[in-house]
Amino acid sequence: YPRGQFVFFPSPDAPGDLAMDMRLYHNGKPCPTAYRWYAVNKDGQETILHGQDGPVLTRPANTVQNIDHYRCKALDMRPEYAAALEAAQGQARADVYKKYLADEWETVLPTCSDNIFPASFYFNGSDWPANSLCQDLGQDPNRPAGYHIYRYANISSGPSSFWKWMTAELVTGFLGKRITMSFSARNRAGNNMSVRPRFYLKKHNQWDEAIYETGEFTELSNDGFTRCLSFIDVPPDWPHYGEHAMITGIEFQPGDRDVEVKDVSIQINGSDKFLPTPDLLRKEIAARAEEIVAAQTLTPTVAWPLSRTYTRDFSLRVHTVPYELVLDVEGLGERTIVRNGSLAVGTGAGQELFSNVPRSMTQMRSRILCRQGGHTYSAEETARMFDVRWPASATNADGCSATMNDLQFALSITPKY
Repeated sequence: YPRGQFVFFPSPDAPGDLAMDMRLYHNGKPCPTAYRWYAVNKDGQETILHGQDGPVLTRPANTVQNIDHYRCKALDMRPEYAAALEAAQGQARADVYKKYLADEWETVLPTCSDNIFPASFYFNGSDWPANSLCQDLGQDPNRPAGYHIYRYANISSGPSSFWKWMTAELVTGFLGKRITMSFSARNRAGNNMSVRPRFYLKKHNQWDEAIYETGEFTELSNDGFTRCLSFIDVPPDWPHYGEHAMITGIEFQPGDRDVEVKDVSIQINGSDKFLPTPDLLRKEIAARAEEIVAAQTLTPTVAWPLSRTYTRDFSLRVHTVPYELVLDVEGLGERTIVRNGSLAVGTGAGQELFSNVPRSMTQMRSRILCRQGGHTYSAEETARMFDVRWPASATNADGCSATMNDLQFALSITPKY
């Protein structure tokens, strides 16, 4: 918002509230800030506006004539925010781990290790490509960005598998370790369906001395996801260290199968519990800490340090567009009575506006009209800009229209803004 703002008067469209906006940024991002707003008189004296502690101050247009100068002081609250963020880490960590490991997360966490599968992992190969379906159902709303739910479906008279071939770079450091693969699955079809994980570790382009493990079949429910797992113990002297690859997959029982799979995890010397990759886990904990702090009210110091306080002044003005106010009396004609806020017919209360008034004219339908240049606003439009107080003897008074019963036009006209 500009520091100087205008209200254009008169205008038949009532102006909206004027908004003054001040925000602090650091490295292009919003900075935690405390605000104080002040009304400032012509001598520069400040009067604090209590209850105004946000970045935006709005003022109705009809107040500009009384107060036209405001000041905002903004305190950079990054030190206080950093302290609050640090204090929130413990709660954030507990909330995130509880989300994945349930209420007993403190007992379960020591059994877990890092999930070395990236969020983008899914089983993309099939033993029966002609009638197999692998469909990405999109982002899992309960997981960090990148973790999708996948649908696997086919019909086969024998067992069938979906699998993925992993490169050696991902699986180094397996010698003498137990590798646990697990995933969550749900039966979409509602029939009896069981799945089991399959796990192979082998040398590239050769099956000699390959080691593998196939988990137990687990029957799936269509009410919710079931965790399935398999693990493989890699001998410490396995000869193909550094030149090996891994195949992971899901094997289905024969029949009609339609299954959703998510939360695939590989842990070294870990458990079957799902945790996101370490980088995403850290981001989620950091985001949760920010949520906790955002729900709090950071209290600034009583005396704001000048080195962290920024000040901005705002001025508001009414910009008068040249206008006239016309008194229109049916049968007598028009008289300009106000020009740009000043009387247009001399001074004093006893102004004779009309002459040669017929004695028979005892009721006079009258209107106040606003005229700008060659355009004359209606009485209804004029009433949006001015408040008119008609004499006590007038009848049918409605905004800028009334019926006068004598020639004593003792009018009081006040701009609305």
